Amino acid sequence: MSSASREFRQIWAEHDIKAPEHGSHLYRHPLVGELELTYETLRLPGHPDLALVVHTAEEGSPSQEALRILIRRHPYSGTHAEGDTGVVAEGKA
Repeated sequence: MSSASREFRQIWAEHDIKAPEHGSHLYRHPLVGELELTYETLRLPGHPDLALVVHTAEEGSPSQEALRILIRRHPYSGTHAEGDTGVVAEGKA
């Protein structure tokens, strides 16, 4: 294709490949099994190489319960209100 299209050669040379900004992913955790989480990628203005990726589980889903099990087993070290169901996670489960 490179030999047939100047435009293709230019696009290919730039390697401007972007990861999806939102979607869902199925993770397998050794303790709780499958976690189906949706994610949203938030890009930081002025810093195109930095992003915050937020994963969430559907309300009332088995994945939400699995996250609660993990929180009870390894509680977040910060402070949070009693009964808070928010999840703070880093990286892939």
